[in-house]
Amino acid sequence: SDGSYVLNGSKFWITNGPDADVIVVYAKTKPEAGAHGITTFLVERDSPGFSCSRKLDKLGMRGSNTGELVFDGVRVPADRVMGRLDGGVYVLMSGLDIERLLLSAGPLGIMQAACDTAFQYAHIRKAFGQSIGQFQLLQGKMADMYCRLTSGRCYVYSVTRALAQGSRQPMDCAGVILKCAEDATQSALDAIQILGGNGYINEYPAGRLLRDAKLYEIGAGTSEVRRLPQQQQLGAAAAVEEEATVGSYVVGSFPVQYGYDQAGVASVNGVGVGAMSSSSGVAGASAAADEKPRILFSVWDVPGHIDYMNDVFDANDTFSSTGAIVFVIDAQDEYIDAIDRLKVLVSGAYSVNPKIKFEVFIHKVDGLSDEQKIETQCDITQRANDVLIDIGNGKLQAILKVLRVFKSASKIHCLSRAEAAHAVSFSAESGDCTLLMCHRSSKDACRKCRHVGDPGLAKLWFKEPLGACWTTFQHRVDGSVSFDRNWGDYVNGFGQGERLNYWMGLEQLHQLTATGVWRVRWEFSDFNGNWYWAENAPFSVGPVTDKYRCLMGPLDASRSSVGKRTEALFLPNNHQFSTPEYDNDAHFYGSCAAEKSAGWWYGHCAAINPNGIYKMYSDGKDDGIFYYLYDSGTVLTLNNHMKTFELLIYKG
Repeated sequence: SDGSYVLNGSKFWITNGPDADVIVVYAKTKPEAGAHGITTFLVERDSPGFSCSRKLDKLGMRGSNTGELVFDGVRVPADRVMGRLDGGVYVLMSGLDIERLLLSAGPLGIMQAACDTAFQYAHIRKAFGQSIGQFQLLQGKMADMYCRLTSGRCYVYSVTRALAQGSRQPMDCAGVILKCAEDATQSALDAIQILGGNGYINEYPAGRLLRDAKLYEIGAGTSEVRRLPQQQQLGAAAAVEEEATVGSYVVGSFPVQYGYDQAGVASVNGVGVGAMSSSSGVAGASAAADEKPRILFSVWDVPGHIDYMNDVFDANDTFSSTGAIVFVIDAQDEYIDAIDRLKVLVSGAYSVNPKIKFEVFIHKVDGLSDEQKIETQCDITQRANDVLIDIGNGKLQAILKVLRVFKSASKIHCLSRAEAAHAVSFSAESGDCTLLMCHRSSKDACRKCRHVGDPGLAKLWFKEPLGACWTTFQHRVDGSVSFDRNWGDYVNGFGQGERLNYWMGLEQLHQLTATGVWRVRWEFSDFNGNWYWAENAPFSVGPVTDKYRCLMGPLDASRSSVGKRTEALFLPNNHQFSTPEYDNDAHFYGSCAAEKSAGWWYGHCAAINPNGIYKMYSDGKDDGIFYYLYDSGTVLTLNNHMKTFELLIYKG
């Protein structure tokens, strides 16, 4: 009656289970929905009905307790739900890659300890008148141990760097823990062998290192499971689709992916290949007797990882003569993996044939709830668009059509993430623009109207020409959201939405400003009620390869309340983006981003700082939110912390 949930059941093999004060629980709230019926809860240890039934006596890793957790009528309030109801799989999958990468550091430490133990022992242990480290067979083992450690460390650092820069590669996140875990076990075995009999007694650490290392091949997903992303993504055939019931038909110069059920038939018909019978199997496309176009095709299928109509699958030959590919995603399955395979397919095909076109279809939507139909389709749409944008450097974005839902009562229009950046969280008509409203057009976006009806804001707000659209990419209204964020957060975006505390994300900002000529507007107010605004044109943000360099033209005094009371020296023009842990600024010493606890295009540390620490008073420090203004040599706003700050862009 109070909206709370009651958890019953148990779970084995929980790391830190006997010690944790707070537990993240994935529980079935709709068992018949499978993966789409799991919800994530936060449960406190002292909750009535919760207990750790026993602590497991493990072979190794004895410093990390593992136990069995029991939930006997544990009541959890509704506000302890993480994410959305029945959306636990998204919470789980969102952290899986990071978890795998994080775990890979453990085996590195074990390999380092194994090297330290074995190398020192080989130096001091004497046999036949010399140290055993001088025997070539042992030198070979030590060389192997060193190479495993060094290559593993490089792999971990490489994947970590890519993830920090906003590029998540599930295949490598699984691959790095796979390699490091197995290499750590082998290095521990080699250490035991080098120590000989002493390696087999507990007076030396080699045995403990082996027991600890072996857990990394089992816990948090076995080595066999970690090989699946490689198996599924390496090779074009494995990258096409995950189910045996959905094959990809390469149709001469026009390949399509065709499901054996009616959803797949509709997919093929939708791109004009012609009627296909779902029972006619491989030859269905050419069997009908009507006059629609017929094209020969070959089949890609996952189980055999082969092309059934050719002895050898030749990606270069196939993609070079391909005009388009239709990729079918099952909305009821783990579609994150399908998106990963789409990425591999698009990357391989586009590298061979930059003119190739792609279209993505979603099927099996009818089995989802009404809420899930909308959310799942829009999520897949955004992810698929991101794949095309990332790989095609913007060139493939227009080629992807709006995702289609077959066998559904209605079709839902979903914006890509780049398009969604234009749209506010509500939609309403605003004929006289007296409120901050949004006009949705048939294509995209909205027009952000100003408060011209409010006399108190008449000097600040003005009505743009019909059709103009200002898009917010940064907004500060209070201190409830920290802007002291890492590189990945600034790349992907964060916050509460553009009407509150918000950062769009550098990648979206780059994608938008790469589509034409844009201008930027600064709007900010102090705690005394004074408002300021300024505009610069043109404005653009470069790609990640140039660390999202900002290019900004001079201040437009005719559209600025600040007149010319600022200097180009202090603007972010031609500066790369920096975050506290990733210094790219033009300052000759130190890190401006670390000093200001914020990300920005820093040239000089104390100039413009809209992402600084939110302060409600002036304390003489220059780490708050400010915009450098001066008049006749007198600083007006430096160190006077702003109450609100908003950055907007406009195409035109």
